[in-house]
Amino acid sequence: MKVLNCINILEKKMKFLIFGLLSFLIIFTEARIEFTQTAKDCIAEIKTDEETIRSILEENPLFPEDNELVLKFVECKYRSHINDNNEIIADDSLKDYVTEILAKRLNGKTKLAALIANDCVEHCKDQKGDSKGKTGVKLVNCVKQRFWEYVK
Repeated sequence: MKVLNCINILEKKMKFLIFGLLSFLIIFTEARIEFTQTAKDCIAEIKTDEETIRSILEENPLFPEDNELVLKFVECKYRSHINDNNEIIADDSLKDYVTEILAKRLNGKTKLAALIANDCVEHCKDQKGDSKGKTGVKLVNCVKQRFWEYVK
C-alpha cells in the first residue's frame, strides 16, 4: 500500500514538473518573433527592416507604447481590428487572428488556442489608446499578459 502511495505521489510530481517545463518552453519560445507576410508588408510600408523591428520587440516581454516605429508597425498590422475612434473591433476576425498566433505558441493545439484567444479578446477588448497604434500595442500587451496567466 505504501509503495502505491509513493508511486502516486511521484506521478503527480512528474506531471507537475512536466507542466512547469512546458510552460517555461512556451514562454521562452515566445520571445523569438517570426514575421508573417502581413507583418513583412507593414515593415516595408513603414520603411524599416525586420531586424530593427525584431530588436525593439524582443527587448522586453511587452511592446513599448512610446516607440514611434512600433506604433506605426502595430497600427499597420491591426488596422482592420481598430476603428476610427481607436476602439478595438472584437469580432471573429480578431479572435481568429489571435487564435492563429496562440496556436503557434501552443504547438498547433488550435482548439485550446481558440478557447484562450476568445477569453483574451473578451478580456482585452476595452483597451484604448489615443491613436490606433497605441490601442494596438495595448491590445497586444493585454493579450500577452492574459496568455501568460494561462501558462504560469
